[in-house]
Amino acid sequence: MTGHGGRSRGGVARPPQRRIQETVTLSGLTIAEGEWLAQLTPGLTGAATAGQDAICVRDIALRYRPGRLGIADALDATEELFAPFAAAGATIEPRHRWEIVDDEDEGLTLTANGSPRSFAEAMRLHQLRAKRLPDEVDLSVDAILIVDAAADDWAAAAIFWLALALPSHDW
Repeated sequence: MTGHGGRSRGGVARPPQRRIQETVTLSGLTIAEGEWLAQLTPGLTGAATAGQDAICVRDIALRYRPGRLGIADALDATEELFAPFAAAGATIEPRHRWEIVDDEDEGLTLTANGSPRSFAEAMRLHQLRAKRLPDEVDLSVDAILIVDAAADDWAAAAIFWLALALPSHDW
């Protein structure tokens, strides 16, 4: 018979922390979706912010229509599109890493900001160039939203659900 009554002499065992680990592909976001996010995000997250690195938006690629939108305006509008997520604690990929596609560029180059980081990224950019924006759309943004948050991180969960609610445009 053991003298410790069958109990472990170590500390109290805690179950592993529950986490949300998901990836959401955001496709063809427009200025209108950015305005929708700006309206809803503050109400859903309140004053809470997501934990550090719980939400990351990366692999941002934007297409814009020259003549109606300049490149600086397209970059600013893209930044504004993700501003509600940033205000709620999401980490947004820096502007200098974004891929920019001029919708009227007929060139065969695969990137406008240097070489692609991978073959998959090069193919994604090639597909973006192969499609044309509808006449009423001046900016279209693709990105990947990565969630790695504690299950009780309310702000991260709200951002995740908002990302899932965004439409996915195939243009």
